[in-house]
Amino acid sequence: MSLSIFDRLDDAVAATRSLLLPFDSGRWLRLTVLALLVGGGSSVGGGASATAGNVPGYTNVPGQLPDVDVLVLVAAVVGILLLIGLVVGYLACCFEFALVDGLATREVAIRANVRRYAGQAARLFGFRLVLFVLAAATVLLPVAAMFDFSLDVRPGAVTVLGVLGIVATLLVVAIVAGTVHTLTTMFVVPTMYATDRGVLACWRHLWSDLTDHPFETVGFVLLATFLSGAALAMVGTVAGIVGLVVVVPVAIVSIAALGLLGPLGLVVVVPVVLLGLLSLAVVSAALRVPVVVGMRYYALLVLSDLAGVDLLEATREATNIAAPR
Repeated sequence: MSLSIFDRLDDAVAATRSLLLPFDSGRWLRLTVLALLVGGGSSVGGGASATAGNVPGYTNVPGQLPDVDVLVLVAAVVGILLLIGLVVGYLACCFEFALVDGLATREVAIRANVRRYAGQAARLFGFRLVLFVLAAATVLLPVAAMFDFSLDVRPGAVTVLGVLGIVATLLVVAIVAGTVHTLTTMFVVPTMYATDRGVLACWRHLWSDLTDHPFETVGFVLLATFLSGAALAMVGTVAGIVGLVVVVPVAIVSIAALGLLGPLGLVVVVPVVLLGLLSLAVVSAALRVPVVVGMRYYALLVLSDLAGVDLLEATREATNIAAPR
């Protein structure tokens, strides 16, 4: 394996330091906004569950469907959440191009780049959506087949061999989809930015370079995943400590408001909780800025070596990083 993917780590650190220091509040603020949606991902789970015994308007009679009002309410909530997810997903794609432009030009702008690269972002969003649907279908279809595509759970439907097969499928899909997503974000998006081509056209453009350097490509994915995970784990630890500082006063205010005002206290509790969550998100994003910038610079440096797509001329003028190899 070529040592270039390791040698470029020092250049990535130098490029990151030159962009973030000396401290510029405006630049950091814009990068924090970008970091809210760019780089890595999060999953949100949990929440209160509704059963036949606690859903208003539902009578627990075997074989009876939920009332129409309940179905409409559930459909409306799901529809709103889906719409929010689609909007956030598209905005994240816009931010990808805004970040690449900021690293390439060293002038971080959000609104102008969101408008400028709206079309490219739509193509990226479509690709990510298709990738997600294919990955989800690949995992869910075997699960559905285990139950003969029925919601009825019959005795003996779940077998050890079936569960192991689903787990193996999940692992394979996670590795393949994760690799495609990483290479698309790190290599294809900058190539789209540089060539003004679509996602598939840029994949075809990069394919021969990536397959000609398989060890470097795989090494980059593994190293980038490890470094990102380690760095984000440290960021998460610091964010957790900061979170305690935020959660305690929010909890005190919320309990006091509900105790003194009763149900009317929700007027105080809801905005206080939302403000606390927003504060945590902003602090976490600000802590992630060096990680996001550093990993993206690292990807751009490796991309310039592997495929000759060089976006760092302005950075070389400000630092002593090496030219593409």
